[in-house]
Amino acid sequence: QGMPMSKIRAAIIEAAEGRGWQVRPIKEGMLEATYAKSTHKAVIDILYDSQTYSIHYKSSENLKAKDGTIHHNYNRWINNLDHDIQKKLASTAQK
Repeated sequence: QGMPMSKIRAAIIEAAEGRGWQVRPIKEGMLEATYAKSTHKAVIDILYDSQTYSIHYKSSENLKAKDGTIHHNYNRWINNLDHDIQKKLASTAQK
C-alpha cells in the first residue's frame, strides 16, 4: 500500500545518507545522490512515487563506465543502497 511521498522521500534520504551518499532533492519524486570514495565518484537519480522507487545511473568518474559496463564497485554500492532503502521503507511502513 502506498505511503505519503514525504515519508518515502525521508526514508530514501536516510538510507542513502547512512551509506555515505550525499542526497539533494531535484523535484517532487526525484532525488540526486552522489557517492565519492577516494578517486571514484558515482551520481544517480532516484525516482519515486507512492508505490515504488527506482535507481538510475547518471554519471561517474574513474569507474570505467563505457559500452554498457562499469566497475564492479558501482554495482556493489547500488545493491547496498537498494537493500537499505527497502529495509527503511519497510520499517517506515510499519510505523
